[in-house]
Amino acid sequence: INAEYMGFKDMHGTAILSQERDSISKISSIANQIMGTAATSRERLQHQRSAFGRILETMDTLLNKFPAVNDLINRIHRKKSRDVIVLSAVIAVCLFVIWLYWK
Repeated sequence: INAEYMGFKDMHGTAILSQERDSISKISSIANQIMGTAATSRERLQHQRSAFGRILETMDTLLNKFPAVNDLINRIHRKKSRDVIVLSAVIAVCLFVIWLYWK
């Protein structure tokens, strides 16, 4: 009986080691897939970065060639920032009034 138990123990241990090896192999495969996806994503982001760099260079060139367009864009930015300040002030006043009402 003792010899049978030892044989079963060895077979069971071998099966466990085989399962562990298979698990490690699967995890390694998944890790390789993730690393491949990450590398592909990195390449795509680098490509987008260079494309946006070229677009910005083109925009700068156009803005330097046509100062009226540059002036128009600057006026739009100033108006946007003015609108943001006004909206912030209105929200602050509303919150202050609500705070006074609840106090």
